[in-house]
Amino acid sequence: MGNIRYSHAPLFTEKVYQKRFLEGVEDKDAELTKQEVREKCFQVLGYLEEFQRVVNNPQANAAEENKVIQGMETEDDLLALLLDEGMQEEELNIEAVEGREIEAPDSPKTKADSQRIYITKQIRELFSYKQVREFFLENLREEAKKYGQARPKLRKVAKMEFAQNGALRKMIQLYLQSKRTYGKLVQSASDNIAKLEAMRKKAEEKEKSERQSANEQERGFLEVQKLLQFKHQIKEKGFALTHTRKQLVAQISEHVLAGRKVFLVGSTGTGKTELALYVSDTVSGKHEMVSWHEGTTPRDLFGYRELWTDKDGNTVSGTKAGPVTKAVDTQTGGATVIHDEYTAGTTRSQIAAKAFMNAKKGQEIHIPGFNGDVFEVSENFAEIFTGNPKDEKTQAREDMDPAILRMLTGLKIDYMPASEMNDVILANLIEDNGVLKLSREEVEIIKKLCNAAELMHMFHNREFAEITNSLGSTSHEFTTLKGIFGGNIEDARLDKHFLDPGTLFSMFSDFDFTRAKSGDLKKHLEERLSEFLDDPKTTVSEEKQLMRKILELCSVLKD
Repeated sequence: MGNIRYSHAPLFTEKVYQKRFLEGVEDKDAELTKQEVREKCFQVLGYLEEFQRVVNNPQANAAEENKVIQGMETEDDLLALLLDEGMQEEELNIEAVEGREIEAPDSPKTKADSQRIYITKQIRELFSYKQVREFFLENLREEAKKYGQARPKLRKVAKMEFAQNGALRKMIQLYLQSKRTYGKLVQSASDNIAKLEAMRKKAEEKEKSERQSANEQERGFLEVQKLLQFKHQIKEKGFALTHTRKQLVAQISEHVLAGRKVFLVGSTGTGKTELALYVSDTVSGKHEMVSWHEGTTPRDLFGYRELWTDKDGNTVSGTKAGPVTKAVDTQTGGATVIHDEYTAGTTRSQIAAKAFMNAKKGQEIHIPGFNGDVFEVSENFAEIFTGNPKDEKTQAREDMDPAILRMLTGLKIDYMPASEMNDVILANLIEDNGVLKLSREEVEIIKKLCNAAELMHMFHNREFAEITNSLGSTSHEFTTLKGIFGGNIEDARLDKHFLDPGTLFSMFSDFDFTRAKSGDLKKHLEERLSEFLDDPKTTVSEEKQLMRKILELCSVLKD
């Protein structure tokens, strides 16, 4: 992963280099170190990607997402991505472009032309170093050769993943369509779902087989492909569909399709809300959100009457529908209601809405505050609840009513394992062209930090048996950690402040800015971790000491 993956950058041929970036370049009389050559090659890759963005979309700015390059079959396909096919030969000359009369200096096309000129100048400047030029071209040819050898495997795996995702989406569509049209799962839909499931399983087995048979070179490219997929998912949906998240999405979806009220139970930062959003948009196509707190009342769920003045100055009254009313109504198409942090509400408010939880799809019901109006429950209606029942960490919360708990199907949402948190961080750091600008040492630091975060999660969840098994009851690490709390590991606490996934991922959100200022990852993390450990929100000295010691034992910080 520390290597430069030129094959995932915009691929340029010798012809293109000669015409635009190499022709007429004068060599500079300078001797560079290996590290300087490497850094300048990274700069070339960055400018090449930026050049491609401008070519593909002249109105795009640096913050807009560029589409992932796929399906490139021939050299002509690669050239077409780089150069406008209608571009005249003289436009390849820098001086000729600079000398043109510009009529509309603020037009997107003129700005794009200016940007292309600037980028081209920068690349030519970098290529004026003979060491950079030779190293880049040599590695480009070698990496392109490796990519060509690995590409059949990449395509097979990608096709199998696409088949699995497509089959799952189609099964959900068939099920919902049958229920909405006929009120039940009819035989033809059932048969087709069975066929699709067989296809999905076959594709899953085939994907597993392809991955297992991959050689070391192919596995490297598969890893890059996975990280790029995660990067795209994060931008599109807000989180990456890692292995454990995929399993949870499948479980939640099945319960929702069966008409059950699903209760996602987990600690802060486990991704309960993100999972609920993903499933609701997949199953229902849209969602309504209720953010529960101790002041939540039935009017926040169902709506309330209000007065307003119309355009003629007359006072008008009406009822404003709440999120549950909008989601249940057949006339609006229905939706999934996400009851976020449901356990933060009072038992009184939960019980007040309990009768509504018995509503069945297709049933006609009355909703409080609507003066006897009848609503037909949409076939698209569903409910997902998130939260955490009262326990040692949430003693201020009220106990949930047993009658309500019996109506909910609970699913435990655990934290991502360290390996998946590591993948998410790398997915956020990897460039759209597949280049990861990290040294092997920096990649290892991230891995160690994720291991430290995972250990903190265990302490937060009071998983003392797992901690003992992981560290070893007689190990120096175990003895050191339990010593912070008087020698008893079960007295250890991390309740309010620790490296949950959100906090962990946020430490890298501005690393691109730090890197642009010539900073390195190690220094960046030292600063962020110092801020984290000194956060005034944490007032329990033992918890601060425990977190610092975990970071030291995992070799993230120096002892």
